[in-house]
Amino acid sequence: MSTVKLPSQFVNGSDDIVTDELKTVSKANYDRLKYPQWAPTWEKKFENAFTNKDPFQHTDRGFFGDPAFESLLANKSVETRPISPKLGTEVSGIQLSTLTDKQKDDLALLVEKRGVVIFRDQDLKDLSQEDILTWAKYFGPLHVHPTSWAPKGQPNFHMVFRREGTNEAQQIYADKLNNIVFHSDVSYELQPPGVTLLAMLQTDRID
Repeated sequence: MSTVKLPSQFVNGSDDIVTDELKTVSKANYDRLKYPQWAPTWEKKFENAFTNKDPFQHTDRGFFGDPAFESLLANKSVETRPISPKLGTEVSGIQLSTLTDKQKDDLALLVEKRGVVIFRDQDLKDLSQEDILTWAKYFGPLHVHPTSWAPKGQPNFHMVFRREGTNEAQQIYADKLNNIVFHSDVSYELQPPGVTLLAMLQTDRID
């Protein structure tokens, strides 16, 4: 075993596995994953690997979107619900993995106009990681987060993971009533990512 410089999301502890080249979750945490191919890892070969990319010309697909969103939202099975007057929309009746290029352009514009767009019951998690990357590349060059874990060999994905039995929530709220903190993420990059897709693979919460 050796010490590996880790991103802030990793908390050293007995529930993690560290080798010379890799850090990942313990077998107990791995076994409870419904999608083990997404197990978060930190690969030493990516340590301190961040460099600003050379400037590149980006084509914003939202410029090609229809402000009326006819292609994306006109189907009678599609419903929308505003989360607030100015920010956020929930859309039902659409499977993102099946969108045409025209619908993707409308989606890009919708995200730009509403800031956050929510889609439930999606099947992207059941696709291969390569298929998801191909889907995402339509919107522009893919990003590699310099300080976060990812599935092994897939640095374009940014994983958020909570370990079982570590009482992270109790530690966060031990002396405060909220989790509001300063968060700059990758705003220091010359060309920060413009769109992020956040998907939930599983939750242990029982309502």
